[in-house]
Amino acid sequence: MENTDKKTCKMCYMEIPEKAKKCPYCHQWQNKFSMICFHPLFAMLFFIIPYCILAPLFFESIFYEGEPFSEHKEALKIIDAVMNFGELAGCQQKGKYPTVAIIGKIKNTGDIYWKDVVIEAQIFNKDGKLIDTKQQEQYKFVVLANGESAFKLSFATEFPKEEYNHFKIFIRSAKDLRARF
Repeated sequence: MENTDKKTCKMCYMEIPEKAKKCPYCHQWQNKFSMICFHPLFAMLFFIIPYCILAPLFFESIFYEGEPFSEHKEALKIIDAVMNFGELAGCQQKGKYPTVAIIGKIKNTGDIYWKDVVIEAQIFNKDGKLIDTKQQEQYKFVVLANGESAFKLSFATEFPKEEYNHFKIFIRSAKDLRARF
């Protein structure tokens, strides 16, 4: 006599009661809907789908490079720059070191805040020959949108003070303040 109130588990092939919704041996659901709904991968879809949608937005904001300076370099202009001479006190044996300082303001006529501005000063003698130069990145230096910021380039002189006749100053690069790195 054959027992008809039994069925075979779809996963482990053990005999289980015909009305069983879940196998008592392998704990597998017996109907297709339950097999899909209670599968661990199905539950993970609730996390994977939002992650796939939001992750690119999150990573884009982290690695945003900001506006390129090359497209906005006309917005930054040097105004009121002057060249001053001074002395830096060194060790007692060596005495004082002559220095030159170029002090001025940067005016931003654009709508972008700029940071890490690289300023280059070229100093010429009376004949117009380049005799000294200094390029410096101004860390922690921000030029506000439609604003002005003061700067100072200071360095030791290599020639007598009389050789330093005139100078030109340039802004070589800057980073958008919104850029993360």
